[in-house]
Amino acid sequence: MKQTLRSFAVGASVNQGKFLAFLLKLRFEDGSEILTAWAKNRIPLLLQIFLEYQQHLQRVGQILDPDLIEKTIRNEAPSLSLAEIEDLPVQACVETVKGHVLENNVLIVSIKRAERKETDTFSVAPNQCEWLIGFAANTLNEFGENGEISIPEGLPH
Repeated sequence: MKQTLRSFAVGASVNQGKFLAFLLKLRFEDGSEILTAWAKNRIPLLLQIFLEYQQHLQRVGQILDPDLIEKTIRNEAPSLSLAEIEDLPVQACVETVKGHVLENNVLIVSIKRAERKETDTFSVAPNQCEWLIGFAANTLNEFGENGEISIPEGLPH
């Protein structure tokens, strides 16, 4: 069943101080939520889908105002529990991800998670894409090339 994305939360799971997985918890219009965990080799696929979608929107001249949904994104984001971060369930691990754009310029994303037979499919509205890219980039930016947490000099973390 296809869901409509309402909001999301991002985070990272670490093991002994090193990056383990990028976490993306999705909340849908019907109030349901799913947790997805992205290994290093899967993250580029997710970001590529969002960046190509953004390029498509620019090509077709779709004018976006991501600020229109800021309140929804920030106030209705699901919570990532400490248990989800520290004891990451195997069923959250993403095996494959695909995306395609419908004629009405809505992105459809399909995610296959480990140990699950069904694929999670959901739609992303045009003005949600910039938020997804931004939050993902900010989270991933906290880790260095070696996977260790990177704290800028002189700034509290």
